[in-house]
Amino acid sequence: MRRRPAAIETPAARILISLVAIVGITYGAITLLLFLFQHRLVYLPDLGREYGGTPADAGMKYAAIEIPTEDGERLSAWVVDAPGADPAGHGTVLFLHGNAGSLGARVENLRVFHQLGWRTLIVNYRGYGRSTGTPGEAGTYRDATAAWDHLTATLGVAPSRIVAYGESLGAGVASWLAVNRPVAGLATMAAFTSIPDLGQELYPLIPVRALARIRYDNRGNLARLQVPVLIIHSRDDELVRFAHAERLLDVARTAGVAATLLTLRGSHDGAFRESAAQYRDGLARFLEAASMRAQADAAPRAP
Repeated sequence: MRRRPAAIETPAARILISLVAIVGITYGAITLLLFLFQHRLVYLPDLGREYGGTPADAGMKYAAIEIPTEDGERLSAWVVDAPGADPAGHGTVLFLHGNAGSLGARVENLRVFHQLGWRTLIVNYRGYGRSTGTPGEAGTYRDATAAWDHLTATLGVAPSRIVAYGESLGAGVASWLAVNRPVAGLATMAAFTSIPDLGQELYPLIPVRALARIRYDNRGNLARLQVPVLIIHSRDDELVRFAHAERLLDVARTAGVAATLLTLRGSHDGAFRESAAQYRDGLARFLEAASMRAQADAAPRAP
């Protein structure tokens, strides 16, 4: 019986095999790096750590404080007073910031709430600014809880006078807080449905949903929400597509939540500034409604 001659490996075939191997190794390495270092992609505490000024630079009275967490961290925070005789104004906004920078980068944001007559507590997550510790999803939830505890236990603010406000990554923290602690309402700015959803869009060739250990599940939180929500998003957002806002609105309304979508124009980080009038007016209506609900809840009931 004659043996068939072995297949001849041509130079072109060898090159093709080498290219496939290189692509496979590179893909595997990128996937592994994304899995191992996803915390460094999500949390950017050193980016703009010392950026910006203080509320005093913008003519706002404030106090710099430290808030302890249940697991022993110390969080740097600001309490920005509302204008007028009532130090709490209409109520207090618990501001939970995005994944980069620190308090000094949010002075312009704080000015809007100040102009609307609301006091603001803004807190640096662990590892951000002068806060101790290392950031992580569970840690940011503990940080938000510590801030809520400070408002209610130390400052004596009624939960019905607290509105949780989260920008970008902070929306995931704020929506979690609004499900797990009583608040008057939730406002999100440039929120994603979840980190795995956003990551899959940013890295479409990588199985991000299977690899993601960080969740920040706004979609799941809004499905369990029991307070009104304002979803603020720009159609021009270059990082979190506007479709995320539409999905979140649909989830909230399906769950029976009183949900409003405030549509802006402008960049991911700058839409509140680039659509200043629309942003301020929409936020004012939402906060005013929250204040009226708080006043109605506090009014004495007829016997």
